[in-house]
Amino acid sequence: MKKFFLIALSAMLALTSSAYDFIMDDGLAYNIISSNNVEVASGGNYSGEITIPSSVTYNGTPYTVTAIGWFAFNNCTGLTSVTIPNSVITIGNAAFYSCSGLASVNIGNSVTSIGEDAFRGCSNLASITIPNSVTSIGNDAFSGCSSLTSITIPNSVTSIGNCAFSGCSELTSVTIGNSVTSIGEQAFGYCYGLTSVAIGNSVTSIGEYAFLYCHSLISIDIPNSVTSIGKGAFHDCNSLTSVNIGNSVITIGENAFYRCSSLTSVAIPNSVTSIGNMAFLGCTNLANITFGNSLASMGDDAFNGCISLTSVTFPNSMTSIGNGAFNGCRNLANITFGNSLASIGDEAFQGCNSLASVTLPNSVTSIGNSAFRSCSSLTSIIIPNSVTSIGNYVFSGCRALESITVENGNPKYDSRNNCSAIIETSTNTLIIGCKNSTIPNSVTSIGNDAFHYCDGITSVTIPNSITSIGDRAFAECSLLEYVIIGNSVTLFGNEVFSGCRALESITVENGNTKYDSRNNCSAIIETSTNTLIIGCKNSTIPNSVTSIGEYAFFGCDGMTSVTIPNSVTSIGNYAFASCFNLWQIRSLITDISNVSMGSSVFENVSTYYCLLMVPVGTSNAYTNVTQWEDFENIVEMGDIDGNSEVNGIDLNILINIILGKDDAGNYAGRANVEGQYGIVDGNDLNALINIILGK
Repeated sequence: MKKFFLIALSAMLALTSSAYDFIMDDGLAYNIISSNNVEVASGGNYSGEITIPSSVTYNGTPYTVTAIGWFAFNNCTGLTSVTIPNSVITIGNAAFYSCSGLASVNIGNSVTSIGEDAFRGCSNLASITIPNSVTSIGNDAFSGCSSLTSITIPNSVTSIGNCAFSGCSELTSVTIGNSVTSIGEQAFGYCYGLTSVAIGNSVTSIGEYAFLYCHSLISIDIPNSVTSIGKGAFHDCNSLTSVNIGNSVITIGENAFYRCSSLTSVAIPNSVTSIGNMAFLGCTNLANITFGNSLASMGDDAFNGCISLTSVTFPNSMTSIGNGAFNGCRNLANITFGNSLASIGDEAFQGCNSLASVTLPNSVTSIGNSAFRSCSSLTSIIIPNSVTSIGNYVFSGCRALESITVENGNPKYDSRNNCSAIIETSTNTLIIGCKNSTIPNSVTSIGNDAFHYCDGITSVTIPNSITSIGDRAFAECSLLEYVIIGNSVTLFGNEVFSGCRALESITVENGNTKYDSRNNCSAIIETSTNTLIIGCKNSTIPNSVTSIGEYAFFGCDGMTSVTIPNSVTSIGNYAFASCFNLWQIRSLITDISNVSMGSSVFENVSTYYCLLMVPVGTSNAYTNVTQWEDFENIVEMGDIDGNSEVNGIDLNILINIILGKDDAGNYAGRANVEGQYGIVDGNDLNALINIILGK
């Protein structure tokens, strides 16, 4: 241990001796940096008030003090006041880093540069005067000076480093001199108390996140000298109500005014050519926006969530609107497009609920996925003859849409026979429909999601010309009640009628060689395999069915009960998933262990409330089979108490189930037999009688 202590002490002495060249009687240490000049060096834990001399004499040689060296006063927490003489030219990196007690600094008028981290963490420093001689302020120079209330950056300064004043939470006002050309990244980030900023007229760029989280900043004037506003420059300045953007700005960066929720109006000058991704996202009070005549592109989510916008006019210079650019602008009622617009991005106007009509210019060539999705007030749309690319879900959820027209002369799409739909001409595929659409006899396919979320449609007749129906073609058509499938359909996609909660009748016409609706079952059965592939709330599963296909009843909200015949040997993935109102399953399968079960067959079915009725003597078998074992309320049809007799005791047990009582007579909160949870009436009695009779 003693040997280790001596080694450590020697190392410390060696380090100390190399930290400075000499030390004066006043305790200040120095390094000789030239024949006539010295810098103040790290020499100990300085405290109290210190006045640095302009010159010192050592061994008979006079030296001028021209610099404060790196880490000279680093972490001198007891230091309260420093006077720096006019002879000093540079203040080195971290010179006063973490001097948390430093309250007063007087900088001489010859200092030209303040180094990185020079006064970082001087949390007690309330004011400082930067002399006119200073030309550069380094990165993090005053970062974390949380007591600093105001700062004036003189005209001599040309650059403000990254994070120079970051975290100066009490800083309320900043004046930036006219010689400053750039404001570094996060230069004033996290200055929560900053209310006013005067930017000099030589600044050409505002760095990324320069004023990040300046929550108290109310207004900003960006001078004409500025050409670019950096990424996130005013990110989350949520008190900012007014912005004046100078007429030399060319680019507005990503997130530049992200979530400036108090901003009410913005005028984009003619000089701006591009607006970055999410530039004004979440500006919820932004009611007015005007665009200059040079704007060519708008980034993704540029005005996403600007819920106060009511009207937008795009200049003729605009060629593209980014993905999600106006997504969720629910009060946007009027849009005027320029005549050079070529592409509308994915989800560009999704959820613009007040948008009743749209006129697309003949310059548009592509409309992205979900571009106008859930524009619930949109009643009509005309697709110009220039459009050659239309994405998925473009008008999905436009429940008021009653008219879709493709202009004559379009080389790729048409609306033949005034069908109020969009048909891909070369393939005769109907790709987008609405509630008033008719399916022409010349159409051979219905594309993926063609009528997805078309809430207004109530009935569909698929003509005999149709051979295939794509994935989710009629999914979530919540008012769809009746479907007739023509005799030429040979291919169904996945989840074709998923979420059609009102659907009560599905009929496949006679003569179809691949599918049928045998026994008026209100379902679609693949004839060769006896597989029920699509059902509805009124479907009955015929005794001839051996398989229930994947997603067969997926999302069938309207179905409250179902009977599965003993002929069924396999049930596919998600067959009954998301049947939220399914309260009763009557399984006639006597050997449940031999039934092949897909994954998540009953996902989102309430296995706690749903009553599972099974053949006499099979309840134990059901409780030992994966997925069936999840049902909490399993009863055997007829002989409820398992004594090989059907009598009044069985009736009493079932009445208790209806009343929500357990075997001891306590209320257990079960569902009733009929399926309407919480309602006990004559329908439940009829259901009980049928259970006892094994019907």
